Amino acid sequence: ESPQEILIELRVVDAKEAPLADMMPIATLAPNAFDKPVAHGGLTDEQGIARFQVPTGETLYVRAWDPELKMFPANFYTLNKGADAPLEPLRIVMAPGAVLEATVLTPEGAPAMSMPVEVMLIHTKWGPWWPTEGVTDFTGKVRFPPIPPGEYEIAFRVEGVGQTRSAAVSFAPGERVRVEGVRLE
Repeated sequence: ESPQEILIELRVVDAKEAPLADMMPIATLAPNAFDKPVAHGGLTDEQGIARFQVPTGETLYVRAWDPELKMFPANFYTLNKGADAPLEPLRIVMAPGAVLEATVLTPEGAPAMSMPVEVMLIHTKWGPWWPTEGVTDFTGKVRFPPIPPGEYEIAFRVEGVGQTRSAAVSFAPGERVRVEGVRLE
């Protein structure tokens, strides 16, 4: 019989292998970046290390979370149901968030002025990945808070006005991506 919980150790680093303090280890039931964690631990120390207990009764996805939402995990680990504790710390690489800017148009082609815009990033392999929102200015332009780097289709929605979905767009760490002429349907 396997234990009810196991101890997981993470080592969280940036792309240059520098340890990152103040990152939270989490485990979720889905690999996406927004599901509520079923387990989490205390923040990483100055060496980027954190330990936490996770249940073994279900398949879990383990990664780190930046409470300030400035950095996002570039990888995660799948911990299968009933798995033993890993012998080595799980290495999680964090990358700076990317920035999405868009110009949103109504179905008639006019700027969607001063309107709240909901966005769902849809990972090309894992499906719905990250929701975010922003408010357009008087020209229909909107800038969203930092988002996880990756390749996503983008679903835009303005309540009562319309929605649309873009083709896949790549977001590199720290990059600013501009999507022009997002016409709602």
